[in-house]
Amino acid sequence: VRGTCVAPDHCRCDFGYVGANCSIQCQCNGHSECEGPDRLDRCVKCHNNTQGPQCQHCRPLYVGDPTEGGECVPCVDYCNGHTHVCVNESVTEFPFSPSTPTQEIIDYLGLGPTTRAKCVWCGNHTMGEKCQDCMEGFFRGSEDHRASCRPCEC
Repeated sequence: VRGTCVAPDHCRCDFGYVGANCSIQCQCNGHSECEGPDRLDRCVKCHNNTQGPQCQHCRPLYVGDPTEGGECVPCVDYCNGHTHVCVNESVTEFPFSPSTPTQEIIDYLGLGPTTRAKCVWCGNHTMGEKCQDCMEGFFRGSEDHRASCRPCEC
């Protein structure tokens, strides 16, 4: 039983569970309630930055694999705080500039990358798939990839 009995023959089910005794799990990857025991694959509202009929994809600007309860991480975290945009690693062309409105980028992407993403428009003089490296002529004073890179002083 995944819930609490609140009255005889009446249970309040935990998130993502349905049925008379709350023993049936919805088919929403742990990110939504479903319409009922006979509609396990009809997810009501995806949470945790997920989307799709079974909440199986990350929303744009989030990266991860939300199937089987996995999470969607904001691109800004994935990219060490140096950009908020990441795309699937297979994307070779990205037809926007940093001044493009975020909603336009979201509409274009449609969904977020799964496990392998690359960051776009790394800031603070960083570069690399996760904005983890400093550009030539710049260095970091620490091993923290979230720190900005600063000009070499030599």
